[in-house]
Amino acid sequence: MADATANTLEGLGGTVPLGYDVKDRKLVINATEAKLVRHIMQRYLELGSVVALADELNAGGHRTKLQQRASGPHRGGCSFRRGTLYHLLANRIYLGELCHKGQYFPGEHAPIVAPELWLAVQAKLRANASGSARRLRARQPSLLVGLVHDGEGRAMTPSHATRPGKRYRYYVTRPDQLDGSPAWRVSAHDLEQLVAERLGAMLSDR
Repeated sequence: MADATANTLEGLGGTVPLGYDVKDRKLVINATEAKLVRHIMQRYLELGSVVALADELNAGGHRTKLQQRASGPHRGGCSFRRGTLYHLLANRIYLGELCHKGQYFPGEHAPIVAPELWLAVQAKLRANASGSARRLRARQPSLLVGLVHDGEGRAMTPSHATRPGKRYRYYVTRPDQLDGSPAWRVSAHDLEQLVAERLGAMLSDR
């Protein structure tokens, strides 16, 4: 057990989580980033969607943690993506714990998130993974995932917006593809219908 917690950075792969800085090879709370971590978790509970959460964070100018490196290029400082947010929302490091050989133990660093908030987020993640969100995705699949690029050749990804009583699907330029030019957004329904009609015409033409 001592070996598991003797070095707070063990097992992090050199990546410092949002909300913490490194001092004397140990994690210490970065107050500004810690506030953002709690905001992200609270907003996920309110929005109930990682996609909507990413859109909101990116629109607000929030970025992932910039990983400062003594040698080589710095990493991070990018727009939030779904995978990044799923990892953050489920990361027990924010409870003051560390993973060692597949098991979690108390770490030497201070927690950022109260257990009540973290548990509420985990319950929401489970409900979305196995409940209505999965059924909705099955009814409204994004048919062109991995196939669509915007007019500047940048990959696009599915997104959606919810209005009272209705869900609107889009394809938007992937945040990690943004290079100073504005992101593109097109109606998923309209684009998929155009592609289906064109494919139908091609397949019916002998």
